[in-house]
This record gives sequence, structure tokens and C-alpha cells, in this order.
Amino acid sequence: MKEDHVCRRRRWITVVAMCLVAVPPVAACGGTAARENASAAGDIPVSARAGTPDTSEVQHVHALASADGGILVGTHRGILRIGTEPRSVQISDQPFDVMALTADKGGLLASGHPAAGTDFPDPLGLGRSEDGGRTWAAVSQTGSVDFHKLQAAGDRVWGLAAGGALWRSVDAGRTWRVSRGALLEDLAVDPDDGRRLVSLRQSSVVMSRDGGATFSAWTGAPPLALVAWTTEGVYGVTSTGEVLAADDLGRPWQRRGRVPQDTQSIAPAGAGLIVATTQSIESSRDGGRTFVSVGLWR
Repeated sequence: MKEDHVCRRRRWITVVAMCLVAVPPVAACGGTAARENASAAGDIPVSARAGTPDTSEVQHVHALASADGGILVGTHRGILRIGTEPRSVQISDQPFDVMALTADKGGLLASGHPAAGTDFPDPLGLGRSEDGGRTWAAVSQTGSVDFHKLQAAGDRVWGLAAGGALWRSVDAGRTWRVSRGALLEDLAVDPDDGRRLVSLRQSSVVMSRDGGATFSAWTGAPPLALVAWTTEGVYGVTSTGEVLAADDLGRPWQRRGRVPQDTQSIAPAGAGLIVATTQSIESSRDGGRTFVSVGLWR
């Protein structure tokens, strides 16, 4: 598996509500990035005022994250929060197109595209929020990489770029190694051991025990469309909505329950599992056997 080492010098940008500040272009060093000569880095365009989302345009969910007792939903219209409110609440009134979202130590990581009509670099690269998604600071790869999946464990960060290349960082996303040979479709990390990952390659389940440096086939695993890793084990959803689980890497998969066939994303919530359909967010607390709706946006 061929790897490129990507190092980016960049400045942190402090985002205060609606203040949008640009910084000089980032410089490349130490290897070939997916796209060198990135555009000038800038703030991810999210402001601080929450409000009711325009749910008529929330039609696709790219990412879910569980944080601070609520569920964050990454959509083309921005990040929605589902908590104790009867309906989802949009975190910002200047949303960006969220392609990837995950919680890390004390914050959130995201990637995507700027909203129409703004002059931010596209794609946005990796951004970090420390206030629940209200404001964001650029971390790296602004104007260069479009991550479609993000996972984090401590200072380790993994990103699947558009097209499936796996990016790996050991310094919270500031610098990266790129595995060009493994085109992957989804990614889940053991919450207790960042060296262990599960991914999909053309719907086949593959696993890694070295932080994503290498992958091997999970013998006997069924074809899956989505994967997630909770504190109770690994979960997968098939293209027909069947939920399966395995309690550890390489172990047999067990049938559990079902979710709607239009399920678009799944994520861990502690020991539980959350899934997103085109209509709602559903949660399971019994190992994927049953699901209940915890939020609607239509």
C-alpha cells in the first residue's frame, strides 16, 4: 500500500460569531498531497445563532455524531442537533455542506463545502469546533481535501477523502499520511483502541490492527453498506436494512434487528447505536435489536 506523507503549515483561526477572517495560503512540505497548491485557508462558515432549520431541504445525511448528551446530524444544510427539544435545532444560521462529522477529545471535527454565495475555499478541508459546532477553526487541507468520513481517537484522526483514499494523522489532523492503494467506503474505529479499525471495500468488510496502515479481509463477514463501532462491539447494516453485530474483530456476525432500507448513516452513542434515515434519527439501546425514533425533521 503506497503512502504519501503530507505536512501542512497552517495558522489557527479564532472564529467569533459572524467574524470571518482569512489567513495566508498553506504551504506544502515533505511529499505530494492529493492537491498541492491549496487555496488560502479560512474559517469554516458557521455562525453562533441557533434556530429552526429549513427542513424542506434536509434530504440527505452524511454524518452522525453523539456529543454532550445530544445527537449531531451533518446535512447539506448544516449541522442539526437533536436533544430534548421536540424537533431538531440548527446550530448555525450560516451552515456549510457537511460531508463528514465526528466527535473527538473535547470537540468536533468536520469537513465539507462552503455554502452557496460565500467565498470560502472549496473544499473546506478539516475543521475543528470546541463549542459544540457553533464556531469552527481550520486545522489543515483547506481548499485541498474533501473528507467524506472522519474518525478520531485521542490525537489520532482518520479521514476518507472523496474517492476513498485513507488519510491518517497522529497529531490531531495537522499532518497526514495518505494510503493511496486502499479505496475504502466507510470506516469505524475501536473506541478503546485506536489501532483497530473496520472498513468496507466494495461492500466487503476489512479490518486493521495497526491503525489503518494495512487491512485484511474479515473472513465470513457479510457484505455491508455501513459500519460503526460502539463500546459493545462492531455493527453493520446491509443494503436491505438488516442489522448485524460482532463482539470483536474477526468474530462471527450475528443477526440483530432491522432499520429502514433508506438508512444513510450510522454512528455509536456509547454502548448504543444511532441511525439516520431520510425521515428521522433512530436509536437502539439493546444491541441493534430494536430502534425507536428520537428526532424528526419532516
